[in-house]
Amino acid sequence: MYDSFLYGYGLTLSVFTKIKNLPFDKKLHALNYLDFNIFFNEFILANDGDKILIDFYKYFEITATTKKAHDASRYFLYKHRDEINSVGFERWISQHIFEKDNSTLDNTKVYTYLIYNYWYHILYTQILNKKCVKKALRKISKKILKKINSRDNIYTTNFETLLDLYLSPKHIHGTFSLPLNNVGDIILWPDRKKNEFEYIYLFGTNGVEKGTRLYQIQQLSQDKYHLGFFFEDNLNLGHLLIYGLSFSSNKIMPDSYLEENPQHKDFYFLKSVDGHILKRLEALYINQRIKKITISYYTEKELEYLTEIIRATQFKAIVEFKHSSEIFRFSSISYT
Repeated sequence: MYDSFLYGYGLTLSVFTKIKNLPFDKKLHALNYLDFNIFFNEFILANDGDKILIDFYKYFEITATTKKAHDASRYFLYKHRDEINSVGFERWISQHIFEKDNSTLDNTKVYTYLIYNYWYHILYTQILNKKCVKKALRKISKKILKKINSRDNIYTTNFETLLDLYLSPKHIHGTFSLPLNNVGDIILWPDRKKNEFEYIYLFGTNGVEKGTRLYQIQQLSQDKYHLGFFFEDNLNLGHLLIYGLSFSSNKIMPDSYLEENPQHKDFYFLKSVDGHILKRLEALYINQRIKKITISYYTEKELEYLTEIIRATQFKAIVEFKHSSEIFRFSSISYT
């Protein structure tokens, strides 16, 4: 049994696989969108008369000016679609969208946030309300809860609400607006004097940037981010299970640079897109607020990377790695 649970998109992908194979009464086109890349490519290649764009246009007051900006943003993403398909939309956007002095990206920032929320809005309204899906999600959640001592310390980096009804997780990186009604739904806080915004969920380049922005968000009155994981003084996680979270490298420091400057290889706070989480776990360890950490992995390559980045932390001695199938065997669940 685990005292606390932190899960990421890896769990979502496992659940999506189960949903796709459920016995739906009729074929639903939106099921294809359980693979985000399919949605993204359909969206980016669509013609103005296609439903996926017609519904998206409803979030805009379409004029000659807004249409031009819309087309420019789509074209920008289209030019980079091979890379996006390769590394994933969230990771690619997080690496590039906060680059300084790039007017194209400034104009595209809100657009990318809206696209991602729009994608899940479609799943939320067309797939996740089906009885067979709700039944499956309930069974999966029961399987998870059998391994967790308390629901009080369940956290997720995910923006989606896939298991929220059953696990009641705290969203430490924010939450999609569901259903998505207008563009303003994705804006958490505007600073109109500086023309800067904060959003209801967090794209971010690295742990330093994410940590800084989360500190600022903590000062706001809002309900999209649940930030006790980072800021609660009395937090005690006991034995923490981390599942489906890769702590992937953000490539700010390319491999070639790290080879030439090996002294920076252990700078996980900047190196990892979720370095701020590792930093928080280090603080909890130093203050004796965490006893043990179990981290799941899916492939040997992922295990190799996780081992390398955890080696750089002060809490490495309390970490064990387990294959995801050793922790949850969702294949044993009957969904009929």
